[in-house]
Amino acid sequence: MKSYIVEDEKLAGSRLKDLIQDGIHDLNIVGESQTGKQAIKEINNLKPELLFLDIQLLDMTGFDVLRNLVYQPYVIFTTAYHEYAIDAFEHFAVDYLLKPIEQEKFNNSMKKLLKLKDKTSVQTFESMNDWIKQKAKKRTSFSIKKNDKITLVDVDNVAWIKAEDKYVEIIEKSGKSHLLNKTLKQLVGELPDSFVRIHRSYIINKDYVYEIHKYFKGRYVFKISDNERSSITSGESYLSEIKEKFEL
Repeated sequence: MKSYIVEDEKLAGSRLKDLIQDGIHDLNIVGESQTGKQAIKEINNLKPELLFLDIQLLDMTGFDVLRNLVYQPYVIFTTAYHEYAIDAFEHFAVDYLLKPIEQEKFNNSMKKLLKLKDKTSVQTFESMNDWIKQKAKKRTSFSIKKNDKITLVDVDNVAWIKAEDKYVEIIEKSGKSHLLNKTLKQLVGELPDSFVRIHRSYIINKDYVYEIHKYFKGRYVFKISDNERSSITSGESYLSEIKEKFEL
């Protein structure tokens, strides 16, 4: 996998290269830079599949770099500051590594990358609008903040999502739930194709649907294979999307 390092500290850049060489990873470093301006130019030209991206650069942030790319690579953020974690995952990062980076944590990031790579591919887009739309489908986790702790919930473990006032409640297959400061409308464009909005208050992961029952007025009852064996009834206005996604 063609990889590129954006890191303004030479020592941290050298550490990353050591981690790549010490582990069993099929990565080919095709370039590196210390400034955002140089990174944008070289990344758009070389089109590496994977970026190791520092957040605080000499001339801009790593987020600024991403906004100026004309294609979508996989991104692993590297930083000494934990407070950027939520912003990083809202940019659909594969992972967020805190410096100094340990080999075990680096190896775990590579495992996450391989899992994601099996489902997606790096693509080039004609416009930033196309990029943003495609990017929004690649959320891999939810960052749940509680006090000073940030918990990462894997999207694949989420069975269904419920609107809860100004928040949404995310329910894992285990039955564990989390509150996220988002709306269902915001989430719809960010979730993988396995997630289907069936009601103004519900989004379900069709990978966890084990039965569908017909209901009156063209509605359906979806049986979810979470620990609670939840039943969720669809809304009338979502019939066309449900028929398309479930091939009914």
